[in-house]
Amino acid sequence: MIYTPNPQDKMVITFRRWLEKSAGGGIPWSQECNPEIPLPEYDKRKLFDVWETHTKHCLTCQNALKNINRFKILTYVLAALCLCLGIIIDARTIAIQVATAAVTETATSVSGLALPPLGFWLAVGGAALFAFGGYKLQQLTRLFYVYEFEHADND
Repeated sequence: MIYTPNPQDKMVITFRRWLEKSAGGGIPWSQECNPEIPLPEYDKRKLFDVWETHTKHCLTCQNALKNINRFKILTYVLAALCLCLGIIIDARTIAIQVATAAVTETATSVSGLALPPLGFWLAVGGAALFAFGGYKLQQLTRLFYVYEFEHADND
């Protein structure tokens, strides 16, 4: 009789007893099976290669990768459009200030140190936000190719 303090251990002990009595002490391997254990893989790029081992053969992951890439391109295009919009808003504001100064014929109303309007800052902020989103999507797509993992870093 074996004392098992954990109920989970009972199934392991039962399985090992079954292997000893019913299976002849171990798993009967086929004669064609090579008993040599392959050498361990030390190259982390090969060890954590998700593309060759999974993504390349998984239709769901391939579709997800396509959609993420499309969304990434969309975020970069929107970032460029927001930046262009901000530049247009700022240039228009400066043109209006210059035209107003020309009509009133005072050079003092056009200030070289004037801050851009709120619309400019919103457009530039949107461009930065979309560019950051595209960068994060790029980081996400890398996980479909290589997913490095260290148990020591698993906190």
